Amino acid sequence: MAIILNLAIQSGSNSPDNSTPFPSQMEVDWVRYYQRNPCQDVNITDASQYPLDNQVFNVIVGEDVNINCDYTIQSGQQLDIVAKNSITLESGFSAELGSKFKARIEPTICGSALKSANIDNNQDTIVSKKNFETQITDKTVLNEDIKIFPNPNEGSFIIDFGSEDYKNFNIVITDIDGKLINSIKELNSSTVSINLSGNAKGVYVLYLLNNQDKSITTHKIILQ
Repeated sequence: MAIILNLAIQSGSNSPDNSTPFPSQMEVDWVRYYQRNPCQDVNITDASQYPLDNQVFNVIVGEDVNINCDYTIQSGQQLDIVAKNSITLESGFSAELGSKFKARIEPTICGSALKSANIDNNQDTIVSKKNFETQITDKTVLNEDIKIFPNPNEGSFIIDFGSEDYKNFNIVITDIDGKLINSIKELNSSTVSINLSGNAKGVYVLYLLNNQDKSITTHKIILQ
């Protein structure tokens, strides 16, 4: 098969006229293609079976997908898992802040009839090797003692830790898709000034990572 990319000229009200610049060109940033593998059970017991590549769209497809080993999606990497029946992620599976991970049950993925669908051991897990030595699992909280202002803002805001011990915290900021925008590992004051004015307007997520009790405080930041 072939992939053809061309610069088409349409007719009608939007067709070229005397004001249309020629020659013209089409610039292609990247082309994504997929290789179809047989749809069968996938049991990953070693990360080398399905290594992740930062330059390609990583997908694992199967009837039942089980990852039972130390398998980490690193910051900047992406992985989609699509299964017909079930997805099981054992304790060695983790995703760093700044990575992208999606998992879904799609009964028609293998082109056959629906069977019972389930997702086993499905927990919200965030692992940051840069900031933690242990895994943070299913403990995301909102802390009313910590103030963020102004919010919404135009790119500059302040984090006030109040009565919380600021020395226990690391700061991570991502965009809505999980891309890492900024991180601060060592805090020198209970009030921290953040400047995101160089970034696009929109919604960002602020993670306050507590090294003492391994909890995560999250806040939505709006740049306008």
